[in-house]
Amino acid sequence: MKNKTVKILSPFTTVIRRYLAKRWAITTSSLKDIKGGKWLEIIIGTLGAVWLGVVFNSSDPMFSKSGFPWTWIVPILLSLRYGVASGLLSSIILIFAWLFVGGDISFDTFPTSYFIGGIITVMICGEYNEAWQSKYRRVEQSTFYTVEKLEQLTHRYYILKLSHDRLEQMIMTKPGTLRDALLKLNELVGEESLKFNDKKTHLLAASQFLSILAYYCQITKAAIFPMLPNQKISSTALASIGNKFELDTKDPLVLFTLEEGKVAHINPKELGEEIPSKYIVAAVLKDRAENVFGLFVVESMPFFALHQDTLQMISVLVDYYVDSLDVMPKVEPIKQTYSDIPIDFAKELTRLSYIERKSHVQSHIATLVFDDNTKDIMVQIKRMQRKMDLSWEKKLDGKTALLTLMPLTDAKGLDGYAARISDWMKAHHGKTLEESSVILYATNLGDYKNDVETLQHLLFRCQNG
Repeated sequence: MKNKTVKILSPFTTVIRRYLAKRWAITTSSLKDIKGGKWLEIIIGTLGAVWLGVVFNSSDPMFSKSGFPWTWIVPILLSLRYGVASGLLSSIILIFAWLFVGGDISFDTFPTSYFIGGIITVMICGEYNEAWQSKYRRVEQSTFYTVEKLEQLTHRYYILKLSHDRLEQMIMTKPGTLRDALLKLNELVGEESLKFNDKKTHLLAASQFLSILAYYCQITKAAIFPMLPNQKISSTALASIGNKFELDTKDPLVLFTLEEGKVAHINPKELGEEIPSKYIVAAVLKDRAENVFGLFVVESMPFFALHQDTLQMISVLVDYYVDSLDVMPKVEPIKQTYSDIPIDFAKELTRLSYIERKSHVQSHIATLVFDDNTKDIMVQIKRMQRKMDLSWEKKLDGKTALLTLMPLTDAKGLDGYAARISDWMKAHHGKTLEESSVILYATNLGDYKNDVETLQHLLFRCQNG
């Protein structure tokens, strides 16, 4: 009978031992994260609860014989707020406190069930804390990504609106639109990032960028001055248009621009008077994290070109250029391996894979493989993508793969995408995906070590089936 009972309980005891070993490892690592303020809160709060028991219930200061163990409220609250480690530390303090205020300290009188029940309650509360902390971190990462995407969409909407206005006006003095300038700049940064990377200034293709600014904004004399390691702007230009000149770091316009962190210019109404600055326009090159890479300064440009539209174009092009610089170093390994990958696809892939590996917020790449007989279907399916999805048509040997990057999409969302495509195929062509010889492959961005390896495994499956 005894052996039979042991066999029945053996699986349960194994599970309990494994759980306690895992919990012990997590608890010991969590103790290292407890900072000075938390230590004081744990010690003072626990001892304060014991002191209140001594004052108001001296016969039973720990409330071990009362109807409710009031002293355990402090460890439970600490466990809910800071986790299991803090709750267990408070419980240990209670045990030592009982040795001093509990009276008889013999083993027979020790309230075993009182302390075991309290510790179990503290551990359960700690589990709730860690579950909610994990959920909070995931939601925080998803929210951060959503807010970043919203900022990008707002910025792109403004660029689209401004570009549309330029297309309508078609002013003779305007050699091109903002949209043309952004396309040119996007191609430039994508190409030059593979050839040149100035590790000292983090500025790619500065001379070519100045050429674009000069062409689209009628600038005749300007320069980019990099940020030095001592966090001061260099007086020597990294790149320039027109005659080279040194930067006057004490110039009022330069000082104002660095202080405000945005595009600044002189007032055209003051051109007939004594001007306090010898420069016309200045703009800080900084990313979203407020890291300054340099300063763009215009010393000469035609009078008729100095108006609000030109200043807005300078501001947009500078912001777009710096934003591209922030992402391009991460995209460079992908572009080196797959030169035909769209730059926007590669940028978004690096952002989403980082979130996947850091916070386990899933994103997927769904890939449909078409042969020569189903290419027309590929064009129609591409139009069905969500606005947030990005696509890449990859030519393979005798096949074409349509890779769709699906941000913040888990396995259920991927199944919904496959079902939606299959239903559409059935409704419009009378066949499902399998019956139409269209094969679907998918991969999670966190399944492999890096983005290049993810694409290599996925395309290998597409090619070889």
